[in-house]
Amino acid sequence: MDARVATGVDVRLVSDNGVEEHPVRELGGLLARDDGLVWVDIPNCDEEAVRVLSEIFGFHPLAIQACIERNAVPKVRAYRDHIFVVLHAPEVGKGGHVHYVELDQFIGPRYLVTVHGPVNPAVPPEAAERETRGVLRRIEAGRLRPRSTFELSYAIVSALAQGQEAFVETATREVWPWSSASPPGIWATPSNSWRSCSPPATPCWRCPTWPPWATRSTVECRRWPASSLPTASR
Repeated sequence: MDARVATGVDVRLVSDNGVEEHPVRELGGLLARDDGLVWVDIPNCDEEAVRVLSEIFGFHPLAIQACIERNAVPKVRAYRDHIFVVLHAPEVGKGGHVHYVELDQFIGPRYLVTVHGPVNPAVPPEAAERETRGVLRRIEAGRLRPRSTFELSYAIVSALAQGQEAFVETATREVWPWSSASPPGIWATPSNSWRSCSPPATPCWRCPTWPPWATRSTVECRRWPASSLPTASR
């Protein structure tokens, strides 16, 4: 039976020869070797994963608990022989909602343990494993040969940072038209006579004074043409 199917844990030995997949029962022996890096990837921190983290690696209970729960903010914790890192990446969902996808890392001298934190059911599994799977493909293709666990961790974090950069760039391009428009609080009647929203009878939904129950039935906003509004807001 495939080791990951049975336990939910991927155990890999990364060396000059590429990547070797191993069952969890061989993890202790792999950690004793000096001919490669041990990369343990945990898509879901279930009971078996907790056993691996606590019994085989001996990680601090609070760090293990942080892998089980969703963390509100990123964090870094330095221990005697390893570093624990909690990172977040944005993932756009339906209706413009932004999910925070968590990736935890234990970085030791010869091992890297990546734990994918709990995610919203609306987030597809492939999104939660995007960075780790991307780095794995680079290693398998021979385009990446990490010489240390810190290089391996850096490759994963760099992929995550590139995703964040793309997210911010996309959001910035969407905001640019707003910043170049006329000042907020200005609206017009169908006769194009400019007036101030203080308070308007039926203000534009983008106006700061817009109440949730307002409509655009009698007023046409000259700052934001109707074609730029979401369907639900027209």
